[in-house]
Amino acid sequence: MDRPPVRIAIVGAGPAGLTLALALAARPSLHVDVFERAADHRSSATFNPDRSYTIDITGHGLKAARYVGLTRTLDHSLIPFLGIRARLTPLTQEERCKEPGWTGSRGDICRALLSELLERTKGSDCVTVHFDTEATLVSAAKATLLISDGSGSREASYDLVVGCDGAGSAVRSVLQEQVRGFTVTSCPSLTNHSTMLHLDLKSGTDALDPRFLYILSPPPVMLVAGAICGPKGPTDHLWFCQVGLSGAHRFSSVDEAMKLLTGAYRSITTLCSLAAIEAFSRRESVPIGRSKECSAMHGGRVVLLGDAGAPFPPVGQGVNAAMEAATVLDTCIGLQLGNGGSTADVLEAAAKDFTRAWAPEAAAIRTIAHGLEYKASVFFIPRSVLYLRLGVSALHNAKDGNLSYMQALAIQRRADRCLGIAAVTMVSTLAAVCIWYWYR
Repeated sequence: MDRPPVRIAIVGAGPAGLTLALALAARPSLHVDVFERAADHRSSATFNPDRSYTIDITGHGLKAARYVGLTRTLDHSLIPFLGIRARLTPLTQEERCKEPGWTGSRGDICRALLSELLERTKGSDCVTVHFDTEATLVSAAKATLLISDGSGSREASYDLVVGCDGAGSAVRSVLQEQVRGFTVTSCPSLTNHSTMLHLDLKSGTDALDPRFLYILSPPPVMLVAGAICGPKGPTDHLWFCQVGLSGAHRFSSVDEAMKLLTGAYRSITTLCSLAAIEAFSRRESVPIGRSKECSAMHGGRVVLLGDAGAPFPPVGQGVNAAMEAATVLDTCIGLQLGNGGSTADVLEAAAKDFTRAWAPEAAAIRTIAHGLEYKASVFFIPRSVLYLRLGVSALHNAKDGNLSYMQALAIQRRADRCLGIAAVTMVSTLAAVCIWYWYR
């Protein structure tokens, strides 16, 4: 007997939600509704000077893009990404990507995903995207949503709800309230805070290559500069710099902000005007060191995806991990649909499979992210450079889509153990030599 169409609701049309919608669109037995409370990505402002930091799609994100057939659209919609140029020592080091990549803002990425989704589902009702629509989870057990838009409010029940509503997920909060045994633990937070600086002097940014991300200064004042798409698209570059500090910070004057920036990177005034620095000095710093751990990635008839299920401090993997997680969930759903059984049993099994597959990966990337503390010890830079040269840096290997996040972490942990043994051996040898000289 043919299975009736499976109805899935996705709450949140960010990179995770749209990637999942793209993947599910290839399955003819499904009907998907995507709900987004914000305006249509196509009509939203192309950038926000307070939040428009650069995001690269590489490694795990590239793997996800290939899975959903998105690479050609990304070629046309985003800036090609070649790698990172970092000033961790007096010399600039270049780390090139081994495979294709792209860069842009979160808005750029969402517009590319939405464009591909709408083109692929043209003339079909398999996926419907609802903007300016609030979808509130009413019942996790029944997968019921309260949907509110300009025409009023109504309740609708689905076979599965997927929460993709970000780090402050309302869907996750309802699971805490309604699902027995589902818990959320706030992990020890890093003290990292971030403020955006618009690099608005074209005479200076023209000397930079938009295909690279620039680490202009390492911690304790971390400056990371990159380009996003301007109003005219990927050839119209806008440059922004994410300024990272330990702890919340406010500036009492423009001069104080100028002193901090020039102390970290002397040539900063060649990249941004006094007006940009003045705007920077007035912005509130945003805490970016928070993370949470869920006891499972699902509860009832609800699955959590992306930051909704595993928020972690930014280390260049937020969007990449979210996109890959979406493809893992799609694979779990596809495999269970092929096994037969009732819709409820199939989706429950898929949700459990997803937790088993992705929870360890989420834990690994969370641990990797907690290794980037802006209030770092004096050994942070030498250790980072050494591990990068040896190819054992978890932050570096996390960008490799051929390695799982667990594998990237395991490689660095082995290096940590070896470094610890070497340090103990060196100290013991030095102590023995000193004792020998003392008693000879």
